[in-house]
Amino acid sequence: MKRLMLLAAVGFLALVSGAATGAESATKTYYLQLVRGNDEASPPASEAKPVGAKLSKELRAVCAWKHYWEVARQELHVSPGQKAKARLNKERAVEIDLAVPGKRRVTAFKDGRPVITSVQPANKTWTVIGGDRDPKSAWFIIVRRDKPTAD
Repeated sequence: MKRLMLLAAVGFLALVSGAATGAESATKTYYLQLVRGNDEASPPASEAKPVGAKLSKELRAVCAWKHYWEVARQELHVSPGQKAKARLNKERAVEIDLAVPGKRRVTAFKDGRPVITSVQPANKTWTVIGGDRDPKSAWFIIVRRDKPTAD
């Protein structure tokens, strides 16, 4: 009887630890946005649209542009311990690297070359990286776990 109880306990622990491992190894979905900030009231490209209020508020807190335009959006699925890359337009791409447990490394590329990298805790909701596009505008790549909305 003791042996049966021990086997049942070991089986339960294996099941519980297996479930935890499965949750840790689940593929994560990231939403990528290529955004342009400028002072122009009209969109910088025909497919561009204003970013949602939540993102606009976050960007305005640190940048002085009057308008923020979403130029491209992608969804990227990355498994822990792996990395994945997505092209946002003909110039820009982004790579998410989850090779280090607990860390998320995001690298922005321009014309195939890395231009900026940010390493943050993997559980951080957003990563925002960017730079000057020209004297009158800036570019941003937003990597987020929540799906972008109009609000």
